[in-house]
Amino acid sequence: MATVTADQEPDPGLSISSNASRVSPPSTPFRFLDLPLELRLKIYTYLLPARAHTIATQIPHNGYFFNTASLPSHSASSFYPFGRSMTQNLTTYKVLTDNFRSGYPSPSIHPEILRVSKQLHGEAEPVLYAANGALWDFGVHLDALLAFWGDRSQAARACVRNIRIAREIPTLGASNSNSNVSVDAHWLKLCTFIKNELVGLKELDLTVWSGSGSVASFPAFDVSGGNGGEEERLREWEWTKELLDMDALRCARVTWWGFKSVEGEGTAAAGFDSWMAGRMVADKLARDRMVKQGLVVEGSLVVSGRAT
Repeated sequence: MATVTADQEPDPGLSISSNASRVSPPSTPFRFLDLPLELRLKIYTYLLPARAHTIATQIPHNGYFFNTASLPSHSASSFYPFGRSMTQNLTTYKVLTDNFRSGYPSPSIHPEILRVSKQLHGEAEPVLYAANGALWDFGVHLDALLAFWGDRSQAARACVRNIRIAREIPTLGASNSNSNVSVDAHWLKLCTFIKNELVGLKELDLTVWSGSGSVASFPAFDVSGGNGGEEERLREWEWTKELLDMDALRCARVTWWGFKSVEGEGTAAAGFDSWMAGRMVADKLARDRMVKQGLVVEGSLVVSGRAT
């Protein structure tokens, strides 16, 4: 048998079989599920990081993201949040992660992990929907909230911890614009759905404004600094009492807007319309500019929930 000393170059034709015989492929490949659950959960946090998930309106029906501020809401369908993937059912909402616009960051979420297996789906679902810092922002697209969560599993709905919604409170008309109409069936349906299905909800962010642009019809909101008792009045107000009565709720931030030109008056503010309020909901810069210029008076109150 040929040998090679330490100061000799090995013969290229020489086969060293002693080491090769010791190396053999594992009989069973190492599976992802062989990892401890703690490590799998850690991996899920990298694939499904907590972030603000925002409903966006898009036209045409091609899955691309369009700025909601530039589109009339009556002619658009809402999709979450943006991407290239085609949605075949216009009533269905799903996570779209790809984005063709250079002004937006690369995809930071990889929900395809949920499709690997039922076990991974069950493990990763709470990471996506219940992560600390995850916000589900539906803005004025309340129909989207019903459709999106209606498409999710009961377990997913129970995981939701933080949502943001906005609503215009309709008024009786120009002749009595400081009086609100009663809560409509659509709002009652939404509140009932949130209360019965999003049973783990911890935080709620609600923005409201009147169809007239005035805060006079709201329950004694004092936008100049508060006159006491606002929290209790919010608990009793028909537009908020159902949401504030949720068992798991820790806190709710209620923000209200009024156009300064109509405070104490019976006519609508010049230049005020629902489109502008909707744009303020979707565009923080526009909202801050309107408040800074004195065109909008903004008030906010954090109400403690039953779980505190």
